[in-house]
Amino acid sequence: MNSTLNIELVARAHQVVQDGYEFFANRKLVTIFSAPHYCGQFDNAAALMNVDENLVCSFTVRTYYYVKYFDVQCFRYFDRRRKPVKLFKDRECE
Repeated sequence: MNSTLNIELVARAHQVVQDGYEFFANRKLVTIFSAPHYCGQFDNAAALMNVDENLVCSFTVRTYYYVKYFDVQCFRYFDRRRKPVKLFKDRECE
């Protein structure tokens, strides 16, 4: 891709893609999005990019339904006013 900097792949985020990740530019650019069912308005999956010691990339993809029922105590995040927002209606955050 770039012989001066020896770049083979650019990874970027913060753009909704349907399957959690998507390649562009002849697989030299990848968009990764890690928020499934974004804002309750999209039916997108989430993805994590895994890079091994040989710089081989693989992806872990999770749907909203997998994350929603994943066996965890509680996920918390904050709204713009830094107040905690409950992610799961059926679970109590501690």
